Amino acid sequence: MIHAEERGTPKNRKKIDWKLITDLPVGSRADAIEKLEWYALRWKIEVFHKILV
Repeated sequence: MIHAEERGTPKNRKKIDWKLITDLPVGSRADAIEKLEWYALRWKIEVFHKILV
């Protein structure tokens, strides 16, 4: 599991707190950041598919 917290949170909302469950190997901070970046791309893909409908 990867646990990440948002930095620089605006004062008008709570920080984003991610818990990402993965079966991919995560042996370092760089590995964790890489997996979080991959997951963040998911939302662009979701929007793309929404536009197609």
